[in-house]
Amino acid sequence: MKKFKKTIGQLSKMAIGLALLGALYTTHASAQTLNVDLMINDDQTEITPQSRGNCTNGNHPGCVQTTKASHADINFHLKNEYTDCNRAPGAKWELSAVILGGKNSPTKPASWGTLDAEVTADFDFADAASGLLKVENGSNGRKLSISDKNQYAYDIWYTVEAECVGTDGAILDTLKVDPRVSNVGQ
Repeated sequence: MKKFKKTIGQLSKMAIGLALLGALYTTHASAQTLNVDLMINDDQTEITPQSRGNCTNGNHPGCVQTTKASHADINFHLKNEYTDCNRAPGAKWELSAVILGGKNSPTKPASWGTLDAEVTADFDFADAASGLLKVENGSNGRKLSISDKNQYAYDIWYTVEAECVGTDGAILDTLKVDPRVSNVGQ
């Protein structure tokens, strides 16, 4: 009987250990990080995605697709070695905003925002009417991070803005790029 109790105790500890390991694996398996590298061209008239894109349908540079049942952290990186803006002495290029619009639209939307309950449930908005997203902690002029809960399946366009900021804080110019996010949902 003593040996039986010892075996039951060992099996219980092993079961708890396996359950904790499974929970840890599930936590790691349910989160993904997607990166989009962006570059400002040499004459500083456009910003373009350098990342290949991973979308199954309609893939193009900068397109990001989530995996089923996974939360996604999407990071936008300004990859230029320089950030000097040629609009004024001392001015710098900085990533400034990520905006959503055009849910399931085959073409880039004419206006941004006007999003339904699925989109507003998936993303954290600073201003849902305009489509402006909140950026996550750790974001700065070279990197913007957003969070996508990926609860619903749809495609949505995003625009990333880079601003030329003068030494006095004035916005001297804005460049935009408009790839898509393809959510596959739960």
